[in-house]
Amino acid sequence: MKTQIAIMLNKKGFKIAFSVMMLIAVAIPIIYMYISIVKNDDICNVTGAQYAFYFDRNSVLSNCIVYMIPIISALPFSFSYIEDRKLGCDVVFINKMGSKKYYISKSVVCFLGAFIVFLLPSIVNIVFSYAFFPDSKQDMHGVSLANLLFTDYLINDKNILIGSQFNMLDTYINHPIIYNIYLSVIGAALAGVCSVVTFACTLFISKYYYISILPSMLFFLIGIKYYQFYQSGIVDTYFFNFNLADYLVADSTRGKNYFLFWLMLIMILCISYFFIIKKSRREQL
Repeated sequence: MKTQIAIMLNKKGFKIAFSVMMLIAVAIPIIYMYISIVKNDDICNVTGAQYAFYFDRNSVLSNCIVYMIPIISALPFSFSYIEDRKLGCDVVFINKMGSKKYYISKSVVCFLGAFIVFLLPSIVNIVFSYAFFPDSKQDMHGVSLANLLFTDYLINDKNILIGSQFNMLDTYINHPIIYNIYLSVIGAALAGVCSVVTFACTLFISKYYYISILPSMLFFLIGIKYYQFYQSGIVDTYFFNFNLADYLVADSTRGKNYFLFWLMLIMILCISYFFIIKKSRREQL
């Protein structure tokens, strides 16, 4: 395990992914500071701290960052098996530590690498946001509390204002830093799971291994399509939100349940490890 971690930390992919996320984490508060203070030349209209958090729904890059997760999470270590196989060192590792331990340790390091790449920059982003911008609490989005609790939904071509439970609303209003840290953790966990899924796919792909990212992207696309079915009235009104991307953004989107989110992540991990263990047993034969 220590060897795999050392290899991962020195990989170009890990350094690129970490640098990109850290650049975004630092750049967003600086951009807001420039727009609010320098460009507008009015400190009275300075952006609230919550706006500068890059998973906030009003952040300029929130959607971009969320949907980048399958790609960025694959860079740290997901393609390590392909690289080992090209160099011929996979046989050396398997003979030394056993196939099961080899594949499991790689998958664990995949998760840790993606988790670190997303979590640490998120924490830095939170620190920068609250160090340079005021904490505006209830008015953090410049909207009323009612707008946090209700959402316009297009159902059967009709706009309907629906009351929607805002998960952890008390924490969001009174302890936004804790709420943002929680969003950072679940974002990092989602990135870790995507990394493991991509790694599991590379075990069975010999050519064009970059397409192994597609299953992780598919999880996001299925959730979006399911939401579109709900909006068009195809899915029953008793609605659960299966769009993983929605759980990373603080809003009142209907059907969000963090227990369901963690359950989906566990199920995806279990399926991935089923194929990883299947591959390790095949190597033992």
